[in-house]
Amino acid sequence: RLRELGPTPSEVGCNAAMHACSEGQQWLFALGLMGVMPENRLAANAVTLNTAARACSDGEQWRLTVAVLASMAASTLQADHISCKAGLGACGRGSVWPSAQLMLRTAARHVRCGTAEYNAALSAVGQWEAALTQ
Repeated sequence: RLRELGPTPSEVGCNAAMHACSEGQQWLFALGLMGVMPENRLAANAVTLNTAARACSDGEQWRLTVAVLASMAASTLQADHISCKAGLGACGRGSVWPSAQLMLRTAARHVRCGTAEYNAALSAVGQWEAALTQ
């Protein structure tokens, strides 16, 4: 369907369009773009999933953010600090500390977490003491 609209679509173009959707708080459109990639013979990559996770996180859709990141974990794609920050931020905005705690523990095994990730975890807590025990 994307091919009918103009130039041949690419992963880079879809990722850029998804990023624009994220910036415009249009998480549903970002997920829609990701959803039509396979029918256009485009493969989602880590940037695609990170962008979708960020769009959902920014749209306060923590369950969808976690689902996108879980699909990354189930694939051969490697999560990174961007994935971690999006997931922790979404859990923080959704006030779901158990999910943030699990995500932080899992991420710490695979990703070098930095200040931004720990700040996102702290925002999920509401109590700084609980985050320090991790």
